[in-house]
Amino acid sequence: MPGTQYPVERYQPSAHLFDFHSWGFTSPPPDIGFGLMSNDKMGLLDFHASVQYNSNEGGAGFATGVSYNRFFPQLNFGFSDRNRHLQFADHEENFAERTASAGFRIPLNLSRGYYNTLVSFSANIQSIDLSGGGLVPLSYGFGFSRVRQSSARDLVPVWAQILRFTYRQTPVARPYTGNYLSADGRFALPGIIKHQSLVLEGGYERQHGTYYFSSQLPFPRGYTAFTGPNLSKFSSTYRAPLFYPDWALGQVLYLKRISGDAFYDYGKVADRQFRSTGVEAVFDVNILHFPEALRVGVRYAYRLDYGNRRIQPFLAYRW
Repeated sequence: MPGTQYPVERYQPSAHLFDFHSWGFTSPPPDIGFGLMSNDKMGLLDFHASVQYNSNEGGAGFATGVSYNRFFPQLNFGFSDRNRHLQFADHEENFAERTASAGFRIPLNLSRGYYNTLVSFSANIQSIDLSGGGLVPLSYGFGFSRVRQSSARDLVPVWAQILRFTYRQTPVARPYTGNYLSADGRFALPGIIKHQSLVLEGGYERQHGTYYFSSQLPFPRGYTAFTGPNLSKFSSTYRAPLFYPDWALGQVLYLKRISGDAFYDYGKVADRQFRSTGVEAVFDVNILHFPEALRVGVRYAYRLDYGNRRIQPFLAYRW
């Protein structure tokens, strides 16, 4: 075989920090993000720019995020501009906010065997600008996930466990103040038949002060999200694949799978309950050769506390 001599040149990582390689989902519900992603070849800088939609509040916005990985811990910077809509028991509030943040994150990879185990600790400071003032909260976070490798036919990686804890406080008022505590977990159990699963999720949030942070918990299905000083939530969802049609509409759309969900949700804001049960039809589709399947669906929810029903489309995010 012929030998080829290639020139040797010095590589400057700082001159190649941006390498946009794909577009897709950048964050899960309730803040659903969709945009561009960049990772340089040396793994020093992660960047994304996306449009966002909050499924609880029904507000849209724009967000960017940068993670610099050359040092330990990881350094994070972000900026967002979005619209907020808060529905209280007796009134509504609509406003726009701009947020700049900076902080660090300690990511730990404890994976062994066929389980991917990740643990993270984070802290950051934010500057939130509102009409008539703002606030500077400090945030602390802890995350844990233990996810088993699964097959392509599995709707959910069985025996998966995900835990998340967040605390935010405002030591300095400008003039708004806020105190936020959130804890939630998600667990996946195997179903009756192979590839089926039961997903259990629970969480609690507490808010105090003159400013309300965005909730990290998806509100019970079928209801308009309500804001209050305390939110407790529990949900159970049984998921089962139904059909694999492998149907294509030219080069535009490909329908991979149709699955069905049966669910029960319970939520409580202050002394008000939000309970619902129902079924969902979920379609896994690929659009314009986009590699990650989009999960779109139609939901039938019976609202136990209102005594009526709602049929609504929705966008699902993985499991």
